Amino acid sequence: MSGPYDLDLTGYAEGSEQVEVITRDRRQPSLVVDTVLLKRFDDYRLDYFGNAIIFNTPVPAFDGDGNPNFIRVTYELETDGDAYWVYAGEARYRVNDRIAVGYREIRSEAERSFDDRRTVRAGYVSADLGAYGKAEVEVAQTVDKDGETGLASRLGYEVKRERVTLRVGAARADEDFAEGSSLSPGSAEVNVSADWNVSPRLKITTSALYDQQMPSGNERFGVEVLPSWMINPELTISAGMRFVRLEPGDGEEPRSVPSGVLGAEWSPAALPSLALKGEVEADLTDFSHLRALLEASYQVNERVKVYTGVDWATSGSEFLDFSSADGATGTMKTGVEYRFSDDVKTFGEMRGGSQTGFAGGVAGDWEIGHWDLPGWIAGEDTRVYASIERFQPYDLDELIKLPFGVDDDEDTPQTTLAAGYLATLRDGNARLGLGAELSFKDGGYTAYGQQYWSQRAGEWTWAIENRLATADTDTQQRLRDHLRIGAALRPDEESIDALFLGGIRVERDFATDINADTAYWSAAGSWALGTDMRITAKQAGQYQAKSVGDVTGDTFVLLAQTGIERDFELEDELRLRLGVNGTLFHDPPTGQSHSGFGAEIGFVPTKNVLLAAGYNLTKVNASSVSEIYTAGPYVRLSIKLDDSLWGFFDRAGLTVPVEGESR
Repeated sequence: MSGPYDLDLTGYAEGSEQVEVITRDRRQPSLVVDTVLLKRFDDYRLDYFGNAIIFNTPVPAFDGDGNPNFIRVTYELETDGDAYWVYAGEARYRVNDRIAVGYREIRSEAERSFDDRRTVRAGYVSADLGAYGKAEVEVAQTVDKDGETGLASRLGYEVKRERVTLRVGAARADEDFAEGSSLSPGSAEVNVSADWNVSPRLKITTSALYDQQMPSGNERFGVEVLPSWMINPELTISAGMRFVRLEPGDGEEPRSVPSGVLGAEWSPAALPSLALKGEVEADLTDFSHLRALLEASYQVNERVKVYTGVDWATSGSEFLDFSSADGATGTMKTGVEYRFSDDVKTFGEMRGGSQTGFAGGVAGDWEIGHWDLPGWIAGEDTRVYASIERFQPYDLDELIKLPFGVDDDEDTPQTTLAAGYLATLRDGNARLGLGAELSFKDGGYTAYGQQYWSQRAGEWTWAIENRLATADTDTQQRLRDHLRIGAALRPDEESIDALFLGGIRVERDFATDINADTAYWSAAGSWALGTDMRITAKQAGQYQAKSVGDVTGDTFVLLAQTGIERDFELEDELRLRLGVNGTLFHDPPTGQSHSGFGAEIGFVPTKNVLLAAGYNLTKVNASSVSEIYTAGPYVRLSIKLDDSLWGFFDRAGLTVPVEGESR
């Protein structure tokens, strides 16, 4: 399904999202078998004001082995509350060719009254044992807002042989282990699985699972044996048994659930383009408790594909499939995909479950670099893309007697149009990008547009980008615009370099009459005192005005900074860099001044690339200098700007920080 999926983007920090498709083992949902990181615009789009995410192509409900896919979205928020820092780091050292040790830490510096304040630290050892497999041991500690510490540990082992692959995993977290971590507080789990290749036609999967919830005292045991037999090249069947036993910690009677599993995959020779897959699991003591999965696809020809899929479970089936699901659940999709050409395809789909109704759309992506076009319009690497998609909610229960209803408060019709143009021009020295998206929903529309141009010319590189978003719906009337300009000087002799970045950001919320305007600039440079030492300097400023109704307020801060950096060669091109700086802040409206001091340590793994961590100590209000200075701890990735502007203003939509830093 491509969406739209509801996603609360209130206070969303632009460019901070990370969207992943997580695939979990269908028999052991706690086990993640694959993670795919998606790219903005290439794979998905955000509807800022409609609070939704839309994928460019439907996300399948299952992978090729029937394992369920989940969408995970994480992002940062910009709120009017007190700002706090979240930072992380990891160090890994390879002892030899087979053993590595590491340490990682994540820390949130929220106020002590908030649960978000926590620290998670872990140490681990991984070993490649050669013919004896691979192993990893990890011990973790969390510290919550009250200073209470919790411990957890994890062990993983895998060994492969010609006929069998064995996996063993164990994890435990005590009850004080902080919420929000990868393990649930007060839980313990052990799982062992083996895949046996008995013959070219016969494969057997065996698994055993034990988990315990320490707060409740509940314990669960599970075992399964699932043979699969290739009857012929067309048909593979599987049939097996699972057994799950729950022992409640409250003294209630234990419950044992034996279940039978029957599945098949069939691609008939007469219809080689047809693929069918099904699996049914039933409680052998109560056949009303069952789970069913059915998928089918048919490649009609090289242009047309028809597909359908259903995953359904009855209430009371929480013991089946080693899952913890409770209550009747079901998802369904049926659709057709038609490819007009290698560049254009369309689809129509009926959906049931978390999103119920009908969706359809058409999308095209054309490479036009080979067309005979003027050089100022298109280069060798030039693309044009466009799409339109419509989702219409319907109560399928009333419409065609399928058990999928509509929540009127959640499901509303939506039409989305998108188009863009991306080109590399002037013999690869310039890039141009134009993109727009328009969605109609909730009695109105939302629109988003992005334009950028970047160019290298001798020792200079410069770029300009603008992003505009606006919404006029029943629930929101907002506008946001952000214009940014950057320029860099990098002479060949590298004795001096300079960088300028500036921007204007406008935000209007017409419904609440809250407005904000921000303007900022930063001019920085460095001078070489030798091959290993440089003097740095920066002048920057930020003006911000906010209003709520008739109440207005503004801030204006100027910054002047100077520092020194020294490199130490470790080996080959690897260099250690140490730096210190002093900063003076001045507030012209009040006449007040503040000072700051910073220190930084980093590594230069190759020429023009720096990965560093540092700390800036100052009493200045961090929000008044948010665009030009980082107060407190930070991590910085700097790349020589004449190469990195392509990364700053590419289609990923990344926010451009000052000094080419990724913070």
